[in-house]
Amino acid sequence: MFAPSDLARRFATWRERARFRAALARLVEDPHLAADVGFDVPSIRAERARLPWEPVRLRRGPGLRQAVVDAPASSGFGGIGLNPAAARRI
Repeated sequence: MFAPSDLARRFATWRERARFRAALARLVEDPHLAADVGFDVPSIRAERARLPWEPVRLRRGPGLRQAVVDAPASSGFGGIGLNPAAARRI
């Protein structure tokens, strides 16, 4: 079915998504911060409700360049960063 390395990579991806979605709580608490980074609170809430094995679907609001959000550990934004290259692998 899956090689052990594939399973480990899959679990690491799920863990990364769960951490990212947990970090989104900060944006829900401060709608101005969410707007500053180009997201609206209903979209953030919808993303937070997704399960770890579901891909990240959060996108920037209208009028902004569309970018998929990812949460790289090295992000300077409390775990919230824009990294389309990393999001493609998720």
